[in-house]
Amino acid sequence: MAQKNKLIEARELKRYPQEYMARIISKDVTTYCRKEKGIIRISTEEWKELAKALEMPLADIYEPDDNAIVIFNDNGSCGGNFVGESVINYSIPQSLLDYQKKYCEKVEEENRELKDKNRELEEKNRELEEKIRHLEEKNQALQSQSQHPSVPLVT
Repeated sequence: MAQKNKLIEARELKRYPQEYMARIISKDVTTYCRKEKGIIRISTEEWKELAKALEMPLADIYEPDDNAIVIFNDNGSCGGNFVGESVINYSIPQSLLDYQKKYCEKVEEENRELKDKNRELEEKNRELEEKIRHLEEKNQALQSQSQHPSVPLVT
């Protein structure tokens, strides 16, 4: 894990000692120090408490653990958009969201059209299967008549 530089800078800017921050999250100084260094993971609840104590938005101090995905909304708020221990609060341009929405609508419409076409083809398939069955029956009857010449052929 990497050192939490934003957290350290914010704490130093406020001139808060590590002892004070440790008390905020109910940890001893050594544990807090390890959390700042990235040796020990900072939980979501601890991030929230630290941001509150520093009087800063969580987005300004939060640094994910290695391999974490961070997503921030356009409004920059981080309130409550957490999944497990990872922040899911990412800045996505509205134009991209609009494009994605239109694309999804287009795909849904194409899906509906393909389902309709599939239903039509299934119906044609049933009709063709019925014709094949009827022709097979007719063929069987003709074969049966050809084996018994006394029976007149059906035309």
